[in-house]
Amino acid sequence: MSKKYSLTVARNIVIANMIGTGVFTSLGFQVLEDGIPDVATILLAWTIGGILSLAGATSYAEVAGAYPEDGGEYHFLTKLYHPVLGIASGLVSIITGFSAAIASLALAASSYLTIDNELHQKAIAILFIVFIAFIQWFGVKIGGIVQNIFTALKVLMILIIISLPFLFFEESLLSTLTISFSGKSLALIQSPSFAQALVWVMFAYSGWNAATYVVGHLDRPSKNLSPALLQATLIVTIIYVLLNFAFLASASFEDLAGKVDIGNVVVEKYFGAQGATIFGVILAISLLAGINSMFIAGPRVTQRMALDLNFPAFFSKEHNNGAPRGALVLQLIISIIIVVFSSFKDIVEYIGLSLTLFSMMVVAGVFVVRAKKVHTNGIKAIAYPLTPLLYLIMGVWMTYYFASQDPMKLVWATITIVPAYIIFRIKVKSKT
Repeated sequence: MSKKYSLTVARNIVIANMIGTGVFTSLGFQVLEDGIPDVATILLAWTIGGILSLAGATSYAEVAGAYPEDGGEYHFLTKLYHPVLGIASGLVSIITGFSAAIASLALAASSYLTIDNELHQKAIAILFIVFIAFIQWFGVKIGGIVQNIFTALKVLMILIIISLPFLFFEESLLSTLTISFSGKSLALIQSPSFAQALVWVMFAYSGWNAATYVVGHLDRPSKNLSPALLQATLIVTIIYVLLNFAFLASASFEDLAGKVDIGNVVVEKYFGAQGATIFGVILAISLLAGINSMFIAGPRVTQRMALDLNFPAFFSKEHNNGAPRGALVLQLIISIIIVVFSSFKDIVEYIGLSLTLFSMMVVAGVFVVRAKKVHTNGIKAIAYPLTPLLYLIMGVWMTYYFASQDPMKLVWATITIVPAYIIFRIKVKSKT
């Protein structure tokens, strides 16, 4: 009998997937002059991100109910539209959605150890990745237990950060911080900068669909999938808004501008350099929750693709402890390569745009599922059709403004169709 993840593990997979580097880096770019340097506008962006994620999550739940197999977007788009789109999204998921995200998390974790040498940072990041891959090698049960522990530690660390400006009221900016919408706020909301800020926000929220990658290994998916997605996304939305409020209540725009380690900036203000160093070590360990969750979900995409496309059995075979070891090794290798050769900013922007495009296709799939009257095992999108329409409208608006500023990002985000088509043609030929 196949090993199954419980509702608690599934919820923690989603939470850990979502809470990664994004929330600790996005604010540093939002407060820049060419960003959205206004407290009310920033908090609105994070609230909108949560609403969009909830809309996406409830739509994904219905699609997953119709096609309850591992693989996430790869499996859904293959069933909904055409295998080429499924393969393209699968490639993006394997290379960027998971491996690049793992690389960015590992690099962020090493940066919180206050290691200045870039080569040493990358070496530590690689050690983190290998360590987590080693844990997942032992299968579903061990991986699930470790996920619960890491997620609890991560949430605890974030709750501590949220409480700091209240515990150290005199040292904080709480007495001077104002949250009010002004003419400046309205102008920023209508600007391309707001749309670009939402790309960073949605990168921070990415992972709300994580449980759909393991739906085939989820205990009673018809009962547990929708709660895992929605409960986790709601929890993270509340955490993100409160966390960004705590950041803004702790340090000035000047102190936060351009920083990719906002947690260190805030903690150092209250505890000094030595306290920040100690906290940085704890925070680095807590970030391993995200790496662990991605090593749970990511290999399932490779495994599903390998089964469907007749790739070597090494990539599809599952050990009796539930671990897809061949797929695990592939993700390990790609993640290490990205750590060695890529920059953090390029990783974030590419992930944010490409994942948004494919997630929009899946959300639109709710209309396809209903038009075809596919049985969804009782799972329905909440507030249909408002939720999928909201996600799609905001996704199109965000993509348009972002692409208009840097068209090449859109080109790179869609160019994966080419290798996907080649793989599809090879598969078709192999059958004739």
